[in-house]
Amino acid sequence: MLFKTLVAALCIAAVAAEGELQVLHSTDSLHFHGHERLSQDTLKEVLSASLGFTIEKSSEWKGLRILDPFKYSEAVAVLVVDGVKSLDSKLPHTHRYPLTTTEHEEDTWQSLRSRIDARFPHKVHNNTVYRVDLQDVVLGEKSPLLDGVRIAQDSQQYEFLDAEIEEDAQLMKEVQVLRALAHKIETLGNAHDGLPDLYWIVLRGLHAVSDRHGADSPTTLEAKQLVSDAANVLSQAFTSVYDGRVVFATVATDSSHTRRARSLLQDSTATVDAPDAYSEDFPVIFNIILWFSIVLVFALIAISVAIADMDPGRDSIIYRMTSTRMKKDN
Repeated sequence: MLFKTLVAALCIAAVAAEGELQVLHSTDSLHFHGHERLSQDTLKEVLSASLGFTIEKSSEWKGLRILDPFKYSEAVAVLVVDGVKSLDSKLPHTHRYPLTTTEHEEDTWQSLRSRIDARFPHKVHNNTVYRVDLQDVVLGEKSPLLDGVRIAQDSQQYEFLDAEIEEDAQLMKEVQVLRALAHKIETLGNAHDGLPDLYWIVLRGLHAVSDRHGADSPTTLEAKQLVSDAANVLSQAFTSVYDGRVVFATVATDSSHTRRARSLLQDSTATVDAPDAYSEDFPVIFNIILWFSIVLVFALIAISVAIADMDPGRDSIIYRMTSTRMKKDN
């Protein structure tokens, strides 16, 4: 009994993972303030509101205040960093919020994408809504946003990261793609078409580095700083292209660890509780309820048919109870 209680408690605790939302830049018409915790299923509402969309779910989160309803952001750019609770960055003028990652980042992306597609059906097909998985790009997958971009080799010297280690090398390559993306954004020129743009960029390499070296190791801390610096460069690129009318944020989430733990815990719970799922009396009770219900249904049908075919003569109780001459006959 104690083991079952412990497993159930762990499952409940694993439902919500920990993360962090950092807003590196926002348009002047929006004011991010405070440090109130935010649930990720509310994050899409916050980002939708920054684009001027009517939100679909009300929230009591007070971290965003709209100052000018006529000058919303023209774009939202989000860098998702998978596998860590926080980037631990010390970038100035950054608004940080604890994030409860109650859903996968891809679900948040799909919600935002579908909202833009619903309001501007032609927009998605004009290649102004992007999702870039940096790991896939490193492995050779093509991305329309990086089409024609040359990704340079990393020549930077590191104190702890080692290019000979596979996990470290993978992260370095993803960061190089991120830097190349920042350069590509800078070459786009001013983007003012009156339609909202969405950029969703996913970096997965930090997850493997954290698992290999430890979440608090010097190597992981150096890797986080590397990602933070690249995110800052990308934020500046977007700010320049959109003349400041862009919301750029990073979302750090350890939901990938939590989903794996939750899956194992749920499997364990199912194994423990399986023998007690049904009692020995279940077949008997099931049959009693089933056939009793069938008999009641047919009895109801038979009674209804009999009443419908009844002759409302003088001998009928229906006639006697409804006749206005009942007292005279008596």
